[in-house]
Amino acid sequence: KDTRDSVGALLKKQLPQFEKLIRLAGFLELKDQQSFLENLLNNKSLSNKLQWSIHLALARMGNTNSANICLQLAKGAPVDDNIVYYVLPDLVYTRQKQVYNYLLEILNSDKKSCTSPNPNYAGHILCGYRVMEALAGVVKDFPIKTRKSGDIITDDYDKALQTTREWFKTHKDYELDMEVY
Repeated sequence: KDTRDSVGALLKKQLPQFEKLIRLAGFLELKDQQSFLENLLNNKSLSNKLQWSIHLALARMGNTNSANICLQLAKGAPVDDNIVYYVLPDLVYTRQKQVYNYLLEILNSDKKSCTSPNPNYAGHILCGYRVMEALAGVVKDFPIKTRKSGDIITDDYDKALQTTREWFKTHKDYELDMEVY
């Protein structure tokens, strides 16, 4: 309770780490700060980055409108390395099923539009591999085991992706871990 109150008080001061505090408030589900954050969005001089963080935090708190805004912005960009490395972690942070439904679309897509992390492979790979890795740490009872670092434990990424795809088809009521940032 004290920590939550402290974050709420710091949020109002709009300190240099303001963006991180906004996301922390979202993670802690400081619903008493929701109207403060919503009112901030009325400030037309806010940077796009700060607006994005506010919408992410509000989405994490369960604000459907903000979750939809995040989703529409993400859907407006092509699915490629930029989405996977820069937007995917933010979308995962929201813990909102309508956002995750979009992530599952990417997971199930057979379009190869991401580059391989393997420097010896010049071709493109499925972006679904990156989505699989991102979801592994936040979906309860995920079908593929992970290391403490969150990395998937597998010798066969194709098989792991197929297992993950099948698991989501049969576990439409999957649960998200809200205890993880």
